[in-house]
Amino acid sequence: MQTVYTNPDRKKLSGSCDQLRWNLELEIHKKVKYYGCGGRMHRELIIKNNPEAVILKKFFPKPQPSLVNDLPK
Repeated sequence: MQTVYTNPDRKKLSGSCDQLRWNLELEIHKKVKYYGCGGRMHRELIIKNNPEAVILKKFFPKPQPSLVNDLPK
């Protein structure tokens, strides 16, 4: 989860919120035990919703793709 919907700043900044998605993300946060997380804000939001969550430092499940040179045809 990207902690997009249960971020309290979302309501303040956008003025609207899809309550169904907010509730779904909150339910997932409360039921899932392990998370991969790279940012402090996201970690804090998950811990707020689930104090028992285990946060693993993770940025993305795959290595970043290597750069490909742009060669003329």
